[in-house]
Order: sequence, then C-alpha cells, then structure tokens
Amino acid sequence: MPPALLQYIPLAALGISLLALFVSFANLGWNMYRELALRGRLTVSFGIRQFFHESFPKPLTRVCVSGTNFGPGSVRVSMISYRKAGMWRRILRRVEVGTIIHDYSDPLSGKLPAKLEVGDSIDLLLKYGPEFEVPADVTDIGLSDSFGHIHWAPRRSVRTFRTRHEKDFPKKRPNTALI
Repeated sequence: MPPALLQYIPLAALGISLLALFVSFANLGWNMYRELALRGRLTVSFGIRQFFHESFPKPLTRVCVSGTNFGPGSVRVSMISYRKAGMWRRILRRVEVGTIIHDYSDPLSGKLPAKLEVGDSIDLLLKYGPEFEVPADVTDIGLSDSFGHIHWAPRRSVRTFRTRHEKDFPKKRPNTALI
C-alpha cells in the first residue's frame, strides 16, 4: 500500500464511525416514532343511546361506550376503565383507576378484547337503570388498549350522563319529617 494512502486510514475509520453513529441514531428515532406515534389513536365517547327496531315494543335504552380507531396503526381494546381524578386527588396523587365489566350477554354489544383496524369502531353496551350508577367522584370513563394506554372520553359526557341519570332515576330520600 502506498504511504500516501496510509495517512487517510484514520480519517476513513472516523468517517465509518460517524456513519455508524448516524445510522444508530436514525434507528433509535424510527423505533421511538414507531412505538409512540404509529400507535392507533382511539377516540372514545360515552353516553346514553336508544335503539329502535320494528320488532321492539319500545326503544331500548343503553349506556354506550364507543371507540373508533383513527389510525395510523391497529389497536386492541381490552377493557372499560374509570378514573377518580378530581383536582385534590391529582394534587395528593390519590388517583384511582378501576374496571367496568360490560354486558357480555347483550347481543347488540361488542365483545372484548377486540382488535380495531384503522376506521373500525366498537360499541360496548351497559344496562341503563337505577342499578347502573356512576358515582359522583368518577371523573373519566375510557377504553384501555394493548399498549397499556387508556383513551378517555370527554369529561363533559360523564357529567351529562350523571345529570340525566339523576333526572331519570331520582334517589328516594327517607322521610325525615316524621322523626
């Protein structure tokens, strides 16, 4: 090897090392983008829905938790979750998260776990009546996915549900006038 080329060997090694460093950073960036940005975006809604059909004597009223995948990737929905996260609970770090079991026997309801491709949606139904009540300290209701992320419905929908439920099924207060 001519001595003139030997002086460029350290420079070539530095160039190859810089190229390897660039490729590793590009790979790290792609992996982070794929894991964080390419996850399915699930839009969740919560509320009361009525179902009409000619064979129903009266409309069916159900509580519905809906989720629609807006992409860019598929997502597997695994359960309905609730969160008690009022302002003081967040400040004191006492946020509670729990699970709501939906009605598996209802033929109109979707079944969990469900894989949602881009553009697919699922409607999970719960019986609407005095036996199903959202406690006053529950602030959010949502759907959890296979990535461990919970997609929450707007808080306004939970408050709207609670006020309508209280209007439809008022609590009977004991008569204290006789005591």
